[in-house]
Amino acid sequence: MLQDTSVFESRLKENELILWEGIPKQGRHVRDMDMIVVPISIIAIGFGGFFHFAIFYYQEYFFLPLGMFIVFAGIYMGIIRFFMDAARRRKLKYCVTNKRVLMFRDEKKFLTLPLKDIEQLDYTEEKDGSGYILFGTTNPMWPWLFGKFFFTRENIPGFEMIPEVQNVYLVIRNAVGNYVDPVVLEKVLPDKLDLN
Repeated sequence: MLQDTSVFESRLKENELILWEGIPKQGRHVRDMDMIVVPISIIAIGFGGFFHFAIFYYQEYFFLPLGMFIVFAGIYMGIIRFFMDAARRRKLKYCVTNKRVLMFRDEKKFLTLPLKDIEQLDYTEEKDGSGYILFGTTNPMWPWLFGKFFFTRENIPGFEMIPEVQNVYLVIRNAVGNYVDPVVLEKVLPDKLDLN
């Protein structure tokens, strides 16, 4: 649980209650998919080095940018990605209420997803019990491969690297299952009153 709840409490709506709040695992972490990505990055760096040797040997400098791109891609996947991912996760805070899912990145990026808009809910658990909770049809390969969710613009695709992810998933699933749209309640409650 977060020690400082003011980030979310100041943004709650009327009759909105916090069911869970937390932060992603902090620091640099090797994930299950890194068993594939790191060796690929080593191969890319090796191939890029050989490619540079061939470029200079045959004096085909036109291909130099391609060789640099291959080496940089390998270095990014094998090293830089871990540091960038850890720095980004330091700013993230998550919250689940009885009405919405909230994500706080910084004062300029406070994202919200109403429970009624969650059409699909899924989670992936890693060996240590942490994992990802996906809202919608986001490809689950993106979080592992790149350390973040891509191609989602300003939507909340999910929570990443949540400790005890199964418990958090159950909280969200129950909240989505128990959520009733206030518009529906306004239409249903008068009928119930008439029956009594």
